[in-house]
Amino acid sequence: RWKLYHASPYDETIVLDTDMLVLQNLDTWWTFLKNYDLFFVSNVYTYRGELITSDYYRKTFTANKLPNLYAGFHYFKKSEFAKEFYTWLELVMNNWELFYSKYAKELYQKSLSVDLSAAIVAKILDCDKKITNNKCLFPSFIHMKPYVQGWEQPSSKWQNRVGSYLTPELKLKIGNHMQQGIFHYTEKDFVTYDKIKKYRKWVGV
Repeated sequence: RWKLYHASPYDETIVLDTDMLVLQNLDTWWTFLKNYDLFFVSNVYTYRGELITSDYYRKTFTANKLPNLYAGFHYFKKSEFAKEFYTWLELVMNNWELFYSKYAKELYQKSLSVDLSAAIVAKILDCDKKITNNKCLFPSFIHMKPYVQGWEQPSSKWQNRVGSYLTPELKLKIGNHMQQGIFHYTEKDFVTYDKIKKYRKWVGV
């Protein structure tokens, strides 16, 4: 992921995980992001619109007091600061075992993660307040990992617990809740051929 800064031909870039659906116009988000050289989401929500506070998947962040950054949605502007951050990110990701053992040794994570690597870079540069804002409602995304949905009896797959429906106008409903913003569906089999057909019909391809 560190290569994106160098690969992007644009002065400003929003980076999304591949397993995401954009469900609304993001013009106001772009306007907000122009205030930053680099921005990472730090607040994510359940499909019911509730702020996720569980650290079920992020206990290493909590144990090592690392900033709660999500690289699944982030923004950068071609700038000296963003370039410095990505240079550090390259260094950390290419030497992750060394950096994790120093900055994330509690509940040591045995695999490379761009989220954890970005959090370590933010700690090294002491820049978390410069690259995120946990007071704002957006940018953010709906995060569908099952063990942070607040269910008393979670399933290993969220699709086993709640139904979904995509209208011909591409309005997405999960259970009884209409979704908006960015939907991080996390499970590859969520995007069926039927959903792809609806998208193709809507855009006329």
